Amino acid sequence: MKNRIKYIAGLTLIEIMIGIVITTIMMAAVYTSYSVVNQSYSQVSDKAKISRASRDIVTMLMRDVRMAGFKYYAGSHEIAQYASNTSECKNGTGIVLPKNSYLYFDNGFNNPQDSHNPLVIRKNTLGFGIVSDATTSVSTNNTNVTGSTASTGSNCCDQIQIVYEDFNQNDHGDGEQAYKRYRITYYALPNDSGGFAAYKRVEHYFQPRSGCELFEQATPPPQDDSGNDSLGVGNLFNLENQFGVNRDQSAGGIVGSGVSDDSADINSINKGLWLTNCNECTPGVMVRNYIDDMEFIPFDKDGKIIQDSAGRFPAPEHSGIRDRLLDIRGVDIRLTWVSKEDFYREAATTDKPRTILGLGGEDRNNLIADGKDKKLRDSVVVTVHTRNIGETF
Repeated sequence: MKNRIKYIAGLTLIEIMIGIVITTIMMAAVYTSYSVVNQSYSQVSDKAKISRASRDIVTMLMRDVRMAGFKYYAGSHEIAQYASNTSECKNGTGIVLPKNSYLYFDNGFNNPQDSHNPLVIRKNTLGFGIVSDATTSVSTNNTNVTGSTASTGSNCCDQIQIVYEDFNQNDHGDGEQAYKRYRITYYALPNDSGGFAAYKRVEHYFQPRSGCELFEQATPPPQDDSGNDSLGVGNLFNLENQFGVNRDQSAGGIVGSGVSDDSADINSINKGLWLTNCNECTPGVMVRNYIDDMEFIPFDKDGKIIQDSAGRFPAPEHSGIRDRLLDIRGVDIRLTWVSKEDFYREAATTDKPRTILGLGGEDRNNLIADGKDKKLRDSVVVTVHTRNIGETF
């Protein structure tokens, strides 16, 4: 028995150690391969997420830009149906709906916040308001950014404002309006991680039917003892009253609110208000987080950029270039996204920068060149032609 046990094969300590070493090397090689593949997958996944998110918002932007300036024209059937639905008025004949919108148009020259212009682009403007002279801090809470305190202290991001019309013949009741007008604003605000997020604000122009009139009538002009118009502006008043032309209170004309606030008393306003209380509206909703830049450039029918000597695009607050608001025939759009987590192993340096260039060739992100960033950035560039902007709106 002892002799048989003596010749049974086994492993020496040296052989076991050699096996452990070989197994360790193989495990290390497998782990290294897994790490490389996993890192490559994460990078591809991050790129795919950015690409997928960019396609969604770009598609939405393109659709809205193409709608800029659209006016709805009612057909004979819609006009007849509206009259039938309002047969309680005009001795049973109903209200005659005009073929095109009767809604008041405000070019915004007196108050840019009231603008009805089809398309307005404001460079380097955070928030949904107009550019202010003093740079103000913009809160991450969207409700704290008012219409008059947009910030201009950053290369991010441009703001674009779009106005177009629609129609719903089912909105024929008192306090409703069949003709619709919407104002969509795309803008950016700081996010919690030190970057930016893209927002979309949708407003509608509230100028509803009042009784058997298409919209609320203004107070008649004052009269003398004989019942005549004491100011001699009766005919002018009637014309202006029908089309919502703003006049001062002393002439008994239409009250101009000069505000864009949901809390305004709409019962005292004749020309209408931009509000965010419709079913399609929103005071501002985040459509994409981790955006690095939004750039919009308008061009005319000859493909030339529309801007003044200071590089500003047409806007109602820019008196030297605002007469070209209706010359816009297309918009170049560049959206740059940034990854949530670090993507590169090493940060960019001055010698090896990862610079994001704007459509005009300027550096739109100085942080990358300063070597403080390891994140991935990807840009989407498209050109959208406006289909509905002409010499009149």
